[in-house]
Amino acid sequence: MSDCRKSEKIPFYFATELEEYIYLGAHQGKVYKYLLTGELSIHTQLPTSASVISILPSVAGLIYVTDSDGFFIHDSLGEIRHVMLDSLSLLKDKNIESAKITCGDLLWLVHPVPGVTLFDLKTQRLSFIEGKDEQRRPLNTESDFFAFEDRNDILWVHPKGGGFSYFDSQNRRLIPFNTTEQPVKWKSNDRCFAAFVDKQGNLWMSTQLNRLKRITFIPDKFHIYTPAPQDVELPDNEIRALYIDKKQRIWTGSRDMNVSIYDARLRLLKRMKWGKVYAIMQDSAGVYWISTKGQGLIKAIETSQGNFKLQHFKHKADDPYSLSNDNIYFTFQDSRQRLWVATYGGGLNLIETMPDGTLRFINHRNLLKRYPISHFYKVRHITEDNQGRIWVSTTAGILQFKVSFHCPEEIDFHSICREQGNVNSLSNNDVQMIQCMDNGNIFAITYGGGLNELSPMGLHSYQCKSFTQKNGLISDIIYSMHEDKQGNLWLVTGGGLVKFVASAEQIQYSSEHIAFNMHFSEGVGATDGKQIFFGTNRGLFYFTPENIHKTDFIPQIFFSSIWVNNQELTPRKTPSILSVNPDNSKDMQLPPNNHTLRLVFSALDMTNTEYIQYAYKLDGFDKNFRLTDNGHEANYTNLPPGKYVFRVKSTNNEGVWVENERTLSFEVLPTFSETPCATMLYFFLIVLFIAVAIYVYTVFYRIKNKAKNEELITQLKLSFFTDVSHELRTPLTLITGPLEYILRDESLSGKVRDTLKIIKKNSDRMQRLVGQILDFSKIQNSKMKLRVQYVDIISFTKEIINYFTTLSQERHISLNFNTQLSKVNLWVDKDKLEKVIFNLLSNAFKYTSDGKNIWVSMKDDGNAVLLQIQDEGVGIKREKQKVIFNRYENVVPDSIYAPLSSGIGLSVAKELVEMHYGSINVESEFGKGSLFTVRLLKGKKHYPSDTEYILSDWNEDTNLDFNSQNELQELNESEKPLMLIVEDNYELRVFIKQIFQEAYRFVEANNGEVGLKKAFSDLPDMIITDIMMPVKSGLQMLQELRNDERTSHIPAIVLTAKTDMDSILTGIHTGADDYITKPFSVNYLQAKVENILARRKMLQAYYCKVGYEEGNENKEKDRSVQLSARDAAFLNKLAKIMEEQLGNPELNVDQLVSYFSLSRTNFFHKLKSLTGMAPIMYIKEIRMRKAAELLKENQYTMAEIAYMVGFSDPHYFSKSFKSYWGMTSTEYAKNQIGR
Repeated sequence: MSDCRKSEKIPFYFATELEEYIYLGAHQGKVYKYLLTGELSIHTQLPTSASVISILPSVAGLIYVTDSDGFFIHDSLGEIRHVMLDSLSLLKDKNIESAKITCGDLLWLVHPVPGVTLFDLKTQRLSFIEGKDEQRRPLNTESDFFAFEDRNDILWVHPKGGGFSYFDSQNRRLIPFNTTEQPVKWKSNDRCFAAFVDKQGNLWMSTQLNRLKRITFIPDKFHIYTPAPQDVELPDNEIRALYIDKKQRIWTGSRDMNVSIYDARLRLLKRMKWGKVYAIMQDSAGVYWISTKGQGLIKAIETSQGNFKLQHFKHKADDPYSLSNDNIYFTFQDSRQRLWVATYGGGLNLIETMPDGTLRFINHRNLLKRYPISHFYKVRHITEDNQGRIWVSTTAGILQFKVSFHCPEEIDFHSICREQGNVNSLSNNDVQMIQCMDNGNIFAITYGGGLNELSPMGLHSYQCKSFTQKNGLISDIIYSMHEDKQGNLWLVTGGGLVKFVASAEQIQYSSEHIAFNMHFSEGVGATDGKQIFFGTNRGLFYFTPENIHKTDFIPQIFFSSIWVNNQELTPRKTPSILSVNPDNSKDMQLPPNNHTLRLVFSALDMTNTEYIQYAYKLDGFDKNFRLTDNGHEANYTNLPPGKYVFRVKSTNNEGVWVENERTLSFEVLPTFSETPCATMLYFFLIVLFIAVAIYVYTVFYRIKNKAKNEELITQLKLSFFTDVSHELRTPLTLITGPLEYILRDESLSGKVRDTLKIIKKNSDRMQRLVGQILDFSKIQNSKMKLRVQYVDIISFTKEIINYFTTLSQERHISLNFNTQLSKVNLWVDKDKLEKVIFNLLSNAFKYTSDGKNIWVSMKDDGNAVLLQIQDEGVGIKREKQKVIFNRYENVVPDSIYAPLSSGIGLSVAKELVEMHYGSINVESEFGKGSLFTVRLLKGKKHYPSDTEYILSDWNEDTNLDFNSQNELQELNESEKPLMLIVEDNYELRVFIKQIFQEAYRFVEANNGEVGLKKAFSDLPDMIITDIMMPVKSGLQMLQELRNDERTSHIPAIVLTAKTDMDSILTGIHTGADDYITKPFSVNYLQAKVENILARRKMLQAYYCKVGYEEGNENKEKDRSVQLSARDAAFLNKLAKIMEEQLGNPELNVDQLVSYFSLSRTNFFHKLKSLTGMAPIMYIKEIRMRKAAELLKENQYTMAEIAYMVGFSDPHYFSKSFKSYWGMTSTEYAKNQIGR
């Protein structure tokens, strides 16, 4: 390089390496060439003062792009041509920022303004392109230009400012592209930030409105023709029948009852209304045979004008040579030119032409006597193999016979069926069709058993090899199949289209057809020699098998995350364990206490990822590879310490396993407890623990033995006192009884009477002490129960005080009762509360000297009542007040006024008060007296639900603590049973409602006449009634209910104050389920209601179980389940009707009701009460139980059982059976055989 070059500073704007030179773009139109040896020289001086900003090689030569003067083309001959941008009138700023050459010899120039300039080097055409928004304004979204090509040679271009597009090479223009369905692809509020095409050809777009989106382009392999594209849900598009005739015309039968004829280019030629067509066939004479469902067989002869002359053939019960059934599934012509008809319900038919030209049908009703119609009456398909054997596909298996027979009577039918426990038998008896391939192989497809290959094992014996989901099939339900020229089978399954390579026994499926969002029908496919056609719910689906190739893409497996104990390991959070990204990790050391390990992985296949399957294995833990359940993670728990290698592999998006195994090595470190040092330490600790345990056990045993002895002594004392108290009761009774008798003698002298009164007084005291001991024993053993009733506590207290009036007079003690309350009602146990008050008053008198005062008062304390007893006795020291209610405590000092005490009276009183959920306390000053306060709660909400209540009729003025009517009505009662309460006492009705309000709705009546009307109108589930009522008694009402079929089944309980045996017997004979006398216990009433309902449920279960047995022959087996004669007659009649109509698929509730003199509503309530089920569920219950019984007999096929119990569709029967029993009918039969 010269010295002047060394001193000159040259600004360069672009550099690129071409061959052995580096070309440099500079200012003033200069292009330099730099040799790698270090020599720099001017390569080209362009006739412009603009700067060269880009140098691009092309087929036309080097292109020099300037910043302000267009570009120059330097061809191989050395000529330079200047291309200026002056002709672009739409381009407002002709300066150039950058340039790019793409495929097709296209030069793209980017300017400071939105848009892009395209120069086609082939056509030498120059044009300016800019994107337009919804208002045809230029897009200006501040996004840059970019362009790239995908694997399908599509050029994607994003002009500056927006408007992502693809280049139309034919018309040499850009076409805007976006995922929106709107005509304007790019609006002013949307823009494309970036775009990218991955290795599989998926386009990834990052846009402002839709964020990141993946677009998969479906190859032009599969096609679908929709007859009514305006609405794909129309029945016109659902094709069931499909056939290609000798003129290469395509015939279809759709769900809208139309038969359509198309030419080879799918142009509609003709459409006829011929019914629900299931199959179409053209025989060797050119006659068309149309198989219909329910309308028999149609013979169609095409006239010269293109019309059709039709002849119908249908089943006639009085003509044995007519069709055996009108449901035709398929028609077939064998190699002897015989026509066979497959009927779904009447077996196989052979068409025979009579000398007069008429047709008759040979079937099991005439000459086809050997046909096994009892099992194989539903035929789906007929075909013939190259050995002259005809194969018949039925719902009960496969039939096979030779075509070389002379008369139908000679045909020998051989069956191929599924055998329980034989893995080499047919996988499922419901065979859809059979394909006899050109190479002699026989394949059968089934509904639920996948694909079966039949291999001959001897005379009429075949071994079946099944291919199911366990072998990679996406569904075991296969509707149809067709063979292509290469000997491959194309299967139409419930999960989509599957290719079965018979030679390699390999299952492949191409997922592109999923995008059509269609479901295949059971129609047989057809072919025109090149393409295969199948019917779908979206129209006619067709493809060319030769164009369907298996993908060779092998996805790479990526480890996305590792989780230990539900915590994700990352280089940032856990650098000590994982220092790099999980996918780059080679070896890891996992910490101890690794309870759970989760490895998450993904195959980087971006097309139809739902078809990718994974298999993984942990060396050192797993013996074999495990398949994931539609997931992409592996979970392990409690891995022992050691070194492991995790292996994972996957399929591609077509379900084919590929060689892409990835491994991940890691080590689980041991915890301290798993080290040798820990073992020695544990041994030492165990020895120490055993020594300590022996010592502790010895000490504990001594203490426990001592406590046990003390408890035993206490129990012996209590038992002794209890036994003594029981023994003392009898002599005390013999003392007090005669004593009371003697005291009634008026002839006694005063001195003797006084002496006897002293004896009477002390015997009564002794009886109370004995009672306290017995109560104390009951409390100790938790055997004491409350019997609560509604009590006026003021009058009740006054009655008890009256017992002490004589004593107070004798000792000149003033006994006062003070209260400002007029009347207070509480729910209490009268007997136990009496003992509490009596005990407190007795103590008051015991420790109060003569001439003093005792006060009894009662106060209202909000939600409680305070009962206070105050005396002027000896009082209690403060430190003793805390233990006064303890057992065996006697805290009062000895004195003349303080006799000895047993120490259990106050303890019993406290226990009894606490049983009422109340409280008792004492306030006392030593030497001045004591005040005992008993606090009792109002109402009865504080009592537990099992409390026994004693009820009776109430007066109208009784103020009861009931919930208001509004509160009862506010409960959610939509699903509760209905109870009718017939009672003339309003308060008792309200209380009964409160008892049952959580479980029942209510209807009320105040006399038998109103109750009878409401029973007929509302049909309750339970009746509780009184006997003595105005207008009409409860027994009269009950008798009328029992004599009416609408209400004879309703259970009833009678409440009454009549306790004589004649009244009880009258109530039972009238039809009452139980008879309860007043006053009664709430628990007793609830128990009776629950018991009646429990018996009713037993009755429902019993009659549901034997309801379908004719005559209810087994009803005497369970003596505990009883019905009235009228209800038994109702159920027997219903059972007989069900037995007669069980096989009727049209049986419904209205038809059942028509057999009874009841309305639909009355029938519903009566059946629901007797069986616990609505009529429609009762019908289903009887059918499912009968089906189960038939399965146990193991004499019928599934299809036969379905028809025997009233199902017209075996597939629907299978679904119903599984829904009811929780398992398929096949599984149920297996379980019964296993038993």
